[in-house]
Amino acid sequence: MRFFLLFTAMLMLTCTKPDSEPAVTVLQADHPADAGSRYPFLHAAANGQLLMSWLQETAPGRFALMFSHLEREEWSEPSIIFEGDDFFDNWADFPSVTWSPAGYYAAHWLRKVEGGPFAYHVQISFSDDGRNWSAPVTPHLDRSPSEHGFVSMQPLPNGRVLVAWLDGRNTAAAFEGEAEPDGHVHHNGHSHGGAMTLRSAELSRDGSISHKNEIDSRVCDCCPTALTLSGDTARVIYRNRSLDEVRDFYTASYSPESGIWTEPVPVHGDGWQIGGCPVNGAQLFVHGNTLTAAWFTAGQNDARVMTASGSLSERHFGEPQRLSVGDALGRVNSAVSGSEAVLVWLEMPDDQPGIASVYFSRKTDGTGFSVAQRISVLPVSSSRLSGFPQLAAVPGEPGTYLLAWTRHEPSYGIEMRQLHFGTSSH
Repeated sequence: MRFFLLFTAMLMLTCTKPDSEPAVTVLQADHPADAGSRYPFLHAAANGQLLMSWLQETAPGRFALMFSHLEREEWSEPSIIFEGDDFFDNWADFPSVTWSPAGYYAAHWLRKVEGGPFAYHVQISFSDDGRNWSAPVTPHLDRSPSEHGFVSMQPLPNGRVLVAWLDGRNTAAAFEGEAEPDGHVHHNGHSHGGAMTLRSAELSRDGSISHKNEIDSRVCDCCPTALTLSGDTARVIYRNRSLDEVRDFYTASYSPESGIWTEPVPVHGDGWQIGGCPVNGAQLFVHGNTLTAAWFTAGQNDARVMTASGSLSERHFGEPQRLSVGDALGRVNSAVSGSEAVLVWLEMPDDQPGIASVYFSRKTDGTGFSVAQRISVLPVSSSRLSGFPQLAAVPGEPGTYLLAWTRHEPSYGIEMRQLHFGTSSH
């Protein structure tokens, strides 16, 4: 299947800069997901493939986790990673897939277990060819009926995959709480046991588990995590949670050689004090010789998207730059294509109730991020059911990206667009 469609008349929808130079060209893009699909995940792998996973409803309450990859403008025939009626189906806590330079794929999803509606465990499966997948393994030896999710996976130079996840083993009564609108239980951390933790482990292709760690003993309950790699050092970003309910982002570094994490440090002191989880994660990526973070915060009652960068050799970030221009929803995503990095996020427009505006900002090596611009032609719902928009660079096509999200009305399906950016302006 070709990865973009040409209409009878070429559809070229643009966001235009003040000097009338097109900032981004938007094309309807083909994808391998059928009707009824939801919650896509995109990843530009080191093998030159663009990987995609998604959930396909096969019967009421039953899902198949699907996989396909884009290579030389063709999507591969989709394969089923796993099918069952015990998926934890959630707009913010969705499956993912990656590829290891050791020559195999890894995919994760969440499986509901007995003990309550919010008891679920992480499942990870492997494949050498993307078609035949192994029986799943669970990276956490804890089998308590509590929440385990918001997984990030990062292939390591040693041939294993580093997995980080939020782990609710210390929340003894996690499944007895009332659900919030995001579909998770928000623990108070002061009763019914302890708080949500952030943990990690390394997994080998044969499913063996090693180097199990607790990275942080008190974190926000349901904000997505992210991992990145530079050389032999992996880094994680996550939303911390202080005893007085300040929930700012922290990072920590991991050495596969020692199997030890550094003490977590804050990205920036936003000072966002909030009694519940905002369900809004951060992005962390390497661009040139810098480490860049991008995140949503509403500290000081100011909802905004921020970014900050720092040296790979140091453990602190510089002063943050505000990117959002209006009432930000967040749900930040990022992609790197050669010397260019792109961030996208959602904001609430004043003129379109129920529709979120997609904004983007770009930078090249040695520059800061550009002034944010709105892609006004994308029909993304502001509802949480639209999920987290996914952005990935198209391999071999500099400056070209795919953006995907969930359409939930009038029925579920996946929307995808090809974005091509013009000359960057700062």
